[in-house]
Amino acid sequence: RLDEPRVDKLTAALRQSPYFERVYSGRSVLRKLIRPPLRVPLGSAVRQLQGTLVGQDGQSTCLVLVASDFGRADRGAAVREIERLAEQSGLSAASLRLAGPTVDAAAIDAESRRLLFQLAGISALLTFVIASVRLRSIRLAVFVLASAVYSTGLTLALLHYMGGSMNLLMTMLPPLIYVLSISAAVHLVNYYRDARLEVSAAEAPVVAVRHGGLPCLLATLTTAVGLVSLTISRIDPIRMFGASSAMGVVVSLVVLFTFLPAALRLFPPALRVPGKIVEHRRSRLTEFAEKYVSFLQRRHWGVTSICLLVMGFCAAGLPGIKSTVKLQDRFLPSSE
Repeated sequence: RLDEPRVDKLTAALRQSPYFERVYSGRSVLRKLIRPPLRVPLGSAVRQLQGTLVGQDGQSTCLVLVASDFGRADRGAAVREIERLAEQSGLSAASLRLAGPTVDAAAIDAESRRLLFQLAGISALLTFVIASVRLRSIRLAVFVLASAVYSTGLTLALLHYMGGSMNLLMTMLPPLIYVLSISAAVHLVNYYRDARLEVSAAEAPVVAVRHGGLPCLLATLTTAVGLVSLTISRIDPIRMFGASSAMGVVVSLVVLFTFLPAALRLFPPALRVPGKIVEHRRSRLTEFAEKYVSFLQRRHWGVTSICLLVMGFCAAGLPGIKSTVKLQDRFLPSSE
């Protein structure tokens, strides 16, 4: 309230903080209006400030803070500084009502970091279990996981040293690089498994890179070109995401062709490799796949026509799509 002296105490404390370059309060601005040289009558001054620094009741007030460069660099620390100084001024942090882009960004930073590490652990565990089962080798699964984790970490490190920063859109960068790295590593490992059928364990990594190099390179380059196309956007976070993700895809390719072959050469996994390639036993799934592919080949014009009709039907809704950059639309209604 305007008659609350603790507002002045908190205002003075915040002005001394390096996190803020300007601090205004209803009391401080009202005081300037009613004192010389302006000498605005108190009632008139309160009415002029209503809707901004003074509430419609003419009694409630607020503080407006402008973050400094130091505060913008660490928005979470700036918010914590407000809470700390409020406690020192006799106000409980729980009673504060904070709003504004700095507070929004600090909340996003905290939630993103929490979810990033939480989901990263779950994702790594699932990756390891599925890769171990499907590749039939714990060591190969470790190599695939290590390649993806290192590529993701290296991308984030380069982002940091190039002066980039995380934002709401950039939180998708680590999982994107992680998934693409996993995919490429599994492909190269499968080339390695095929090579072990024909050559020794020492020669298999070279054969795998020779056979899988071009497909992995083409897949990476086409993905990178698609991501780079985002840089033509007029929205800065989208441009940053496109450039950073394209850089991360290229980085993951370098790790794929250096770390993974070296690991396979130095620590070859023990694979059950038969003396010669034998024909796999036919299964129901194999028979179904052969019949399905044969059907597609015989009826390819009909299948293509149906797919084009479905695409046209779905494309009819494209003009009705509405884009938004509202922060509230990024969260569920139940989110804090």
